[in-house]
Amino acid sequence: METKSKKKTAISNEALEDAPKPIHWLMLVGLSLVWGSSFILIKQGLEVFSFMEVGAIRVVSAFLVLLPVALANFKKVPKEKWKFIVAMGILGNFIPAFLFAKAQTQLPSSITGVLNALTPLFTFIVGIIAFKQVMKTRQLTGLIIAFLGSATLIFVNSEGKIGGINYFAFFVIGAAMCYATSTNLIKRHLTSIRSLHLTSFAISIVGPFGVFILYNSEFTDKVLYTEGALRALFYLSLLGILGTSVALVMFNKMIQSTSAVFAASVTYLIPIVAISWGVFDGEILMPLHYICIITILIGVFITNRKN
Repeated sequence: METKSKKKTAISNEALEDAPKPIHWLMLVGLSLVWGSSFILIKQGLEVFSFMEVGAIRVVSAFLVLLPVALANFKKVPKEKWKFIVAMGILGNFIPAFLFAKAQTQLPSSITGVLNALTPLFTFIVGIIAFKQVMKTRQLTGLIIAFLGSATLIFVNSEGKIGGINYFAFFVIGAAMCYATSTNLIKRHLTSIRSLHLTSFAISIVGPFGVFILYNSEFTDKVLYTEGALRALFYLSLLGILGTSVALVMFNKMIQSTSAVFAASVTYLIPIVAISWGVFDGEILMPLHYICIITILIGVFITNRKN
């Protein structure tokens, strides 16, 4: 009886430690605002810059901020980890920056934000295929529901009716798959490295490629001579700095001080923020859009909820 009592006490204390405090709720809201606002910031950047320039500015701004951190901790990384960090930099940072920008040349920022919510599902699928994770019936049901919602959303036109395929949605799906692969690599091979250091290494690897793209583009001329370029540059720099460095530190802190389940709830708040910004900016969503959005979020919830 005494042993059972101790176990109950231990479980109770653990649950109490993981219970989110007001500061954690503030962090969750802050993180949702940062990541949920990224799509409207991309939209603002595309008013002046090409999608290649938008992606490069996002990468380079984060690179300039995180490079000192990377240089100060460079020697702490075991040699066998670098191949995974390179893959993380390419899949988790570099490629998605351009895919999202390309998608938003023909997709509303709100819809892009909703399709991004598929990332946890792709993370789960990659885990099953590459790392032999086991799929339960509940998770399969959630996947089917979410994919039905996203597939329908791809066919919905601006008038809210089923029309032709909007192929630009596949750029978002491609970005989500890149994020999913990167996440699984981190879980499998890079958990021993601090999140801030890991992010700084990954960004520092791909940052020079972003510099190269900007150098060979019309970036300088646009900044000097195009009206609104400085404002667009500010928005994209804000996206690169806050969305990459600060947001990841906040996310990692939430996982450490509460639970992964609580931290993962940001997945459901990001689309709400993205939709709110889109509507505020004049984007019009029809009833069928909202039905698809709700279907996707229900599918994501069913797949990720605990028993």
